[in-house]
Amino acid sequence: MKEDNTKTLRARTAPRGTMARPPREAEFRLRPARPPDYYFAVTLYLDGAKRHLSKIGHLSADFRGRGIGSRLLKDLLRRADSIGKPVTLEVMHGNPARRLYLRLGFRQTSQDADKAQMMRRPRR
Repeated sequence: MKEDNTKTLRARTAPRGTMARPPREAEFRLRPARPPDYYFAVTLYLDGAKRHLSKIGHLSADFRGRGIGSRLLKDLLRRADSIGKPVTLEVMHGNPARRLYLRLGFRQTSQDADKAQMMRRPRR
């Protein structure tokens, strides 16, 4: 059976990228992203990742800013240095943790629309 690819489809959105009502499949079409789509895309990404990230404790605001992440990263970097391996990570644009990564010696190697890829080479 041949698919009908001739339908014109679009999503209706409310202000600030929120959906006015759950769209039906027939209201969608693929198109290149535009700047106003960013809020919706980030919200969708975080909503989908929340369940997984909360299992490993990354979303607990009560523990942010206490040096826990710095200590974990420094321990990881010491181990990587001892075996001569680089450490890579991705950080979403606008994430304040990027400053920590730069302080710890990470440098940006590339980026896409949502995240920067960073690497810290081993120290001898």
